[in-house]
Amino acid sequence: MRCLRCGGEYQMRRGTLVLKDKFIGDYEVHAVEYFECEGCDRFLFPEQTARKIEQRREEVKRHLISHRPIREFITASEAADILGISRQALHKHRRIRRGFIYSIELGGRILYNLKSVLKFRECGDGRFPLIRQSDEEQDDTYALITEGSEQVLPEYKIQRTGPTAF
Repeated sequence: MRCLRCGGEYQMRRGTLVLKDKFIGDYEVHAVEYFECEGCDRFLFPEQTARKIEQRREEVKRHLISHRPIREFITASEAADILGISRQALHKHRRIRRGFIYSIELGGRILYNLKSVLKFRECGDGRFPLIRQSDEEQDDTYALITEGSEQVLPEYKIQRTGPTAF
């Protein structure tokens, strides 16, 4: 098979791929087959490899989201209020279900990342890099909710008085 970019020949390889993703950083996929161009080092992936890559990417993403502090997450009702839609519309929204807002399941309930909800409200895509950023790169645009406090967020006010039951 010839490469359309450089005209080189693709060679079948088997091994570990180290891939980069702008939201989760670098991650590895082990023991997969792929084609590599001998001229320009481009890759082609068979269907089975593409599925393994996507499965591994989702595993890493879930791991990174689940290790974020719980104070960064809000209930579905709060997320729906921020977005100005009903809870039912929130759960049925196609882009939200496809992962455009980060969420975790805790005790049978879905909790949404506040920063992700606010980004989604602004531009329709609530994804942001989940990897640790250096201090100067961190985005402090969105405030975090802390238990028993009241904070003003951009065009939205969240009040919590007393313990919150999830």
